[in-house]
Amino acid sequence: MQMHDRLVHLRPGALFWMRPGGLYLGDHDKRNRLGVNYIHFDLLKRGRVVTGRVDIHREHRDVLDVEYVETITRRIARAWQSAKVGHTDQADVATQLLRGLLMDMDANESKQANAHQPRGGTERHHYQLAMRAAARLSEDLTNAPSIAEIAQQASCTPDHLTRVFSKVMGMSPQAYLVQRRIDRAKQLLRETGLTVSQIADVLGYRDVYFFSRQFKQKSGWTPTEYRRGE
Repeated sequence: MQMHDRLVHLRPGALFWMRPGGLYLGDHDKRNRLGVNYIHFDLLKRGRVVTGRVDIHREHRDVLDVEYVETITRRIARAWQSAKVGHTDQADVATQLLRGLLMDMDANESKQANAHQPRGGTERHHYQLAMRAAARLSEDLTNAPSIAEIAQQASCTPDHLTRVFSKVMGMSPQAYLVQRRIDRAKQLLRETGLTVSQIADVLGYRDVYFFSRQFKQKSGWTPTEYRRGE
């Protein structure tokens, strides 16, 4: 995305505060599309800032709990649509959901500042190494790089990267990649008409039956059951 005078690399979890009159030009790979949720809102309501303590001056940030934020933003959008067609109570629902989301973001950023931003040099290096590896795994779920490739770029061994990643993220790189693929599969099942086979292919699975088994193992539903809301 071209944002004012700088370029920002788009990846799942990218969050932008877009100002009125700002210039934002974005594009993505049609074969590995990014879903976009957007909300129009005013910062001020009766003279008070509605966003709480969230740093709105930082126009771009990355959220870690992507599925949660996506779910809430879609719920807010649906509530506003209902308000526009006469269900006026839904405007308050949307406002409260937005305020709650912003409060959660504020709390999470405070936790990250206190818990995730390590003080020691080695600990800080490990945190940054794990975050960069997670970003690389999330960039292209169809052809995700191997741990060996990421480790080579980071000038460390695959075993070292795996140990550091597991310590920081609470799961192995492979488990993280599987979870990201399942999260994306849920999005595609909800928002597109792609078949289960097509979704498996988009996410880099060679065997649709293996994809279905893994999806059920992680979510508790088969892909078809999840799409039907069962």
